[in-house]
Amino acid sequence: MLERWATNKNNNPKNTIETLNDNAQKDYFDIFTEKYQSKGLDIALEHLKDFFKLELAYNQDSQSNFQEQRHKLETQPGLIISNHPGGLDTLIMLDILKKRISEKGDVKILVAGGELYDRLVSIFSEDIFINAEKGFANLRKIIGESVEHINAGGLLMIYPTGGQEKTFQSGFKSIFKRLPDNAMIYAVNIDEHDLAMASKNTNSGKKDVSRVRVDEIYTTVKEWGDEIAGVNLHEQNDKLTEFYNSKFQESESKKVYTTEKNPEKNELLEKQLESIYDISKKAKEKGCSLYLFAGFADEFLLNNGDIKKKHEDVDFICMRNDAKKVMEALNEIGYTDIKEVFDNGDLYSSELPLKIAAQRGFISVDIPIMDFDEQCQQPFYTITNNDGKKFHIYFEKAFLSDKKIQSPEGELSTVSALGLIQTRIFYSKIEGIELREKDRKAAEALRNKFFPGEDLSNPKFMPKIIEIK
Repeated sequence: MLERWATNKNNNPKNTIETLNDNAQKDYFDIFTEKYQSKGLDIALEHLKDFFKLELAYNQDSQSNFQEQRHKLETQPGLIISNHPGGLDTLIMLDILKKRISEKGDVKILVAGGELYDRLVSIFSEDIFINAEKGFANLRKIIGESVEHINAGGLLMIYPTGGQEKTFQSGFKSIFKRLPDNAMIYAVNIDEHDLAMASKNTNSGKKDVSRVRVDEIYTTVKEWGDEIAGVNLHEQNDKLTEFYNSKFQESESKKVYTTEKNPEKNELLEKQLESIYDISKKAKEKGCSLYLFAGFADEFLLNNGDIKKKHEDVDFICMRNDAKKVMEALNEIGYTDIKEVFDNGDLYSSELPLKIAAQRGFISVDIPIMDFDEQCQQPFYTITNNDGKKFHIYFEKAFLSDKKIQSPEGELSTVSALGLIQTRIFYSKIEGIELREKDRKAAEALRNKFFPGEDLSNPKFMPKIIEIK
């Protein structure tokens, strides 16, 4: 839910190589620029992999097919897509694309604007990197130029998810549906756990080489189009996400922290729970309030304080006047890449940040920032939709619940059950934003426990939405 409400892990510039500390960032760009200008891209990348102690393991299970696939990548027009786990993923994608960049010079990479974009352009020029800083405000222009580039024989690289999100966003579909059926879609999957450990080792100064598994599969536009043929518009992005994941199912099953039959299956959940209580405790010490949000809040309320399964990330809500203290708290307990985010795959703010995002190892934290209307005594959220229309979303007065729920590790405050339902349901009333199936199911589960027998169409489940002219 948060990924829709206040993210987004497409195109967040600091979700890639800027997860490194300041000195590492400086060294990264200094070394890369020097080597690229004097020795070329291949040598520059080799030096960087050595600098980060990084070993990239490409398609280890299918070496014969791998060479054939790479030849197609280096010669055919189309799209190359990848998951966006953050921390060195841009380096990996450049390594995959280095031959085509050097020999054909027809690669374009979609990157969010900001500091990362400026640095990359300073090295490569604007011929390679496309500025997507304004996201959906420039969607038609970006889609049109992308399709034209591919139809002229070029290659476009994009992250089809929202970066921090796990679900594909509509931009990917909008591009490939305008391409010929035989056009290439080259799918890459970077092992999330491996990459998180590599980033962690870099920041800790360890000298051991980190091995990162990278799997690649050649597909065509027709294959992706067939997956969504006859599928409801609101479910197509989820279907495309499932199709992508199915292509890498075998490699996914080998990840220690996601394999249910593995005795170490709880590693990620344990780290997430540790993060929840560390953040809550430190925020309390700093004198600011945090409220558990999204998947963990759902489970906490539905199971009376018991959390048994991992979620995509750790989500809280904070108020605007506490935002700076929250960022200080995250810094003091070892989080990195702490930043304010102004947009995500669907939503944008006009001036103020939508959320705080941070990373500790492979644990992602997202904290939407709410404002408070003193006159009506209600918390509200300000967003701008795809068409540039600005809205205030006013939630119920008890949205930030005062009820403390006890757990084995201490007490936590959550967003209220009604508030959690409202944050899902309101999407259906904002033009151009889809209500996802998983959000509908979450709202129904909360309704069934806390409001049995009531219909979600009841006005009380819908927050007040005011368009700001």
